[in-house]
Amino acid sequence: VMTPRLRRYARALMQASPAPNDAADELVHAAFMRVLESGSPERRPDLAIQVYAHLTQLHRDSRHQFQAAGGNGALSGAVHGDDSLARAGQSNALHANALPRGLCAALSSLRLEEREALLLVALEGFNYAQAARILHISRSGLIARLGRARGRLAEALSEASPQAPVRRATHLRLVK
Repeated sequence: VMTPRLRRYARALMQASPAPNDAADELVHAAFMRVLESGSPERRPDLAIQVYAHLTQLHRDSRHQFQAAGGNGALSGAVHGDDSLARAGQSNALHANALPRGLCAALSSLRLEEREALLLVALEGFNYAQAARILHISRSGLIARLGRARGRLAEALSEASPQAPVRRATHLRLVK
């Protein structure tokens, strides 16, 4: 039941990586393996949060290794400790018919921590407290990341389609 959601999240994280679908599937597998290795997953009430946290950390580790290697087209094995994720070529497609091209490009333009926060809340439906636990940050830190992500996403989408009507920024107000 959890696997399709994890694959969706992993693919959204990996969209700007070499061979995003294969690498995303490897991340999901590795996240499940880490949970199993940590013992008795069936006794954990927050299993989904733990699996998402492992997947997010594995993705970060693989990106750090990729960048440390000079970003030369080999996304490395932070997942399995080998070169099983080494892939060639760049692909910016999340998957063929999943999201409009402008949205994929706009998501790719976000910083990783902003994209993680936005995907966990908007795509995966976690509440703020759960998403903050997955990302190992405070709730206020998550809210700040979401605010930046939403602002940058709106800006990127408005730049992508200049004929769209310009909306005024909404402001919070206190109602007594």
